[in-house]
Amino acid sequence: MIALAGKDWYERERAVALVQTLTTATASELTLRNQAPFLASALAEAECGITIADPNLPDMPLIYVNAAFTRMTGYSKAEALGRNCRFLQGHLRDQPGVQKIRNALERGVDCTTVVTNIRRDGEPFENRVKLRPIRTDDGTLSHIIGIQLDVTAERSALESLDLQKRRYESLIEAEKSYIWRMNAAGEVQNVSDSWLALAGLPSMPQPPDLAAIRGALTQKAAEAFRRGWAEALTNLQPFEVIYQLPAQSESPRWFLDRITPVLD
Repeated sequence: MIALAGKDWYERERAVALVQTLTTATASELTLRNQAPFLASALAEAECGITIADPNLPDMPLIYVNAAFTRMTGYSKAEALGRNCRFLQGHLRDQPGVQKIRNALERGVDCTTVVTNIRRDGEPFENRVKLRPIRTDDGTLSHIIGIQLDVTAERSALESLDLQKRRYESLIEAEKSYIWRMNAAGEVQNVSDSWLALAGLPSMPQPPDLAAIRGALTQKAAEAFRRGWAEALTNLQPFEVIYQLPAQSESPRWFLDRITPVLD
């Protein structure tokens, strides 16, 4: 006997549906264990998240999730079973990957894409999802199997590599070199008009306006110049700074400056 309690009928109806789904899931898992124990063990122990959804039930709920799925998302089996997997999207419903999944489900075909999902604690993560429809002998769609892998670190590394690639491509494409002089106090004494134009600054008398030049750089770049110059005055070693111009541009060019201290 199962007793249910809830504040309203909606909660009770959802609880009934969850119990029915859990019963179905338990029966399905027991059947899987009895008929294919090695397969059941492999699914349970797999390092990637594995889900099974039933497209023949209202809203295509999950009827099976493995341990890796619960670790990846933070949701327990009881919290995940009986719900459509879209709950992991949170408020991020308008994603190209989500639309790709919808189209594949409507057509009943395989799909592999990356979507941003939300863990139970609110942390977003990049989820590479592969969906595969399973059909019976007569072609009827019976289940949807999902393979899910957290690729957050991988995506972050690829984005970092892409940024570095674009930076150095910009450096390679630069056709001119610019020479400017600083005194021991770090004050610019001479700078070319070509550099000023790239920085979005007008031509100015020499020595140029130091505040204007600093304003053309990002705060990070200006600090890198200041810190590098202070160290160079002590160890008399050259240093390099990579920075963008103009600092506030959406499509900046990247520059590599090599600064060398020179003794009188």
